[in-house]
Amino acid sequence: DIATMAAMQRVGGAHGVGILAAGRVQGGARTKASPSRGSRVRAQAHTLKPPPYPMNGLAPHISKQTMDYHWGKHHQTYVNNVNAAVEGSPDEKLSMEELMLKSYNRGNYGGLFNNSAQVWNHDFYWESMKPNGGGKPSGKLLEAIESSFGSFDEFKKQFTSAGAPGPAFGSGWIWLVMDKRGNLKIEFPSNAENPL
Repeated sequence: DIATMAAMQRVGGAHGVGILAAGRVQGGARTKASPSRGSRVRAQAHTLKPPPYPMNGLAPHISKQTMDYHWGKHHQTYVNNVNAAVEGSPDEKLSMEELMLKSYNRGNYGGLFNNSAQVWNHDFYWESMKPNGGGKPSGKLLEAIESSFGSFDEFKKQFTSAGAPGPAFGSGWIWLVMDKRGNLKIEFPSNAENPL
């Protein structure tokens, strides 16, 4: 079952929020996952996927300078690390999502998982935002938020608090997940882990 989720990453104290549909949560617990976008065989090394807007498209919330650094250097480093880790191995033909899921499902939460999951998480993050986007959702997403949290304002408060210094320790991503019963909850797994 595809769950609606939102991701927020804490980067040097700055917060960004996006909402999109993806992820898999069963009964509130993480399950072993299989690629949701289908298997894709690639013919060349992984490349950094450009954001779906100009580098200054999220200003004034995220500056071009921040995008150049976070997307162009930080995100690129994760892609480079994945390419170095799989070069010359049978895994080099796997998609980024397949690498992430394979390493996680094998209990390998080290370098390959962290780097491939960070690439996937960052791709999700960039694709979850758009110029002049954001604000209060509508339709079924708003209904689910209000049912689970009482109001959109209460959801925003809890979502922001989950990633604030204090309750959150270390690095990671904040995820809004939906279980099989349709209940939404906020999760803060460590490092690169995500609901997939």
